[in-house]
Amino acid sequence: MNKKPTPRKKSKTPTSAKLTAKDIQRQLKRLEEQVYYVVYERPFRGVDTRFFLDVSESTFRLSAWPCATLFKKERLARFVAREYSALRQRRLYVAPVTIRVSGNPGGGRN
Repeated sequence: MNKKPTPRKKSKTPTSAKLTAKDIQRQLKRLEEQVYYVVYERPFRGVDTRFFLDVSESTFRLSAWPCATLFKKERLARFVAREYSALRQRRLYVAPVTIRVSGNPGGGRN
């Protein structure tokens, strides 16, 4: 009983040997400028104070968006904002955040 090997599926992404300069530039640009979305609340009118949502702890943090939950898709962030708005009976907002990767990706080592 000889079993035939299962055929491998072709991946849609090109392998590193087949990457062109244009593909590499496109991937680097996508990595350099990633857009995420955060959910925040403005508790006081006329004051530029924002509380950002941290879903893991179900808390809002004052002006600490790096500690906030980052969503990759806007519609998911809007869904979470709508659900938390219903629970808190306050209006929540969604804002895009662009994260730029710069410097040494090795953690600061030269």
